[in-house]
Amino acid sequence: MVKVRFWGVRGSIPCCTPETSRYGGDTACIEISCGDDVIVIDGGSGIRHLGLDLIARGTEQLDLFVTHYHFDHLCGMPFFCSAYNPNVKVRAHGPILDNGVTLHDSLSKLMEPPLFPVTTTLLTCTTFSEFTIGETMELDNGAKIQTIRLNHPGGACGYRIEWKGRVIAIVTDFEHEAGGLGEDIKAFVSGADLMVFDAMYTAEDYPKYVGWGHSTDDVCLQLAKETSVKQSILFHHAPYRTDEALDQIQAHVNASSNRVTVGRQGMVIELPANLPDNQTPD
Repeated sequence: MVKVRFWGVRGSIPCCTPETSRYGGDTACIEISCGDDVIVIDGGSGIRHLGLDLIARGTEQLDLFVTHYHFDHLCGMPFFCSAYNPNVKVRAHGPILDNGVTLHDSLSKLMEPPLFPVTTTLLTCTTFSEFTIGETMELDNGAKIQTIRLNHPGGACGYRIEWKGRVIAIVTDFEHEAGGLGEDIKAFVSGADLMVFDAMYTAEDYPKYVGWGHSTDDVCLQLAKETSVKQSILFHHAPYRTDEALDQIQAHVNASSNRVTVGRQGMVIELPANLPDNQTPD
């Protein structure tokens, strides 16, 4: 079983208000469970809640992959209790971004006075590794992690995770090309069982934010249709987008597809392992 749980679905900054309570106000954090193994995408404010849950579950090891190092994708890391727990091994992976920026360097700047009272030296059970975008990695459980460069200020990394016949594509903090969708991103998400896609803007408000590094729900619909993606989740909602406004986006996409859903904090999606007929799950 592959299980995907959304611990934070917002972008830019947390917005925990009554007007955003149904869809949630924490920033980007996704947990992907491949059997008993845990993969985490991004360390936004939602990772604080995830850490508490992982401790309660007795999780002893996890792999954390970060898409890029803007504040909304790192701000929960100083409060991620699993990273401080001597009984948990956290393997943190980050791409080398523009100008050689790395995950450890970025987190070290965030976790130092006067911004934060303790430094990364306390993360004694957390290891940091760097990779070049475009590399493919394989985890101990056999999960294959493909990477792609995304169009975003300063650079960002998309992830395609394949495990036991299931494919999950994470494409957040991505701005589509002016002339349409590139063949590289189409190939990257093609045939995915689940695609998590940046839809911070609508088609109506996107022209005001060209160059800011984000996309729209209409682009998600187009990409999913052209690449046979089975199910898509709209992600990285603008902090000013209320629950009512997100309801309207859901109604808009429903007119074109029943396979695109506005992401909610706490949402869980389960994908049974897709194995050949002569194989059974471990």
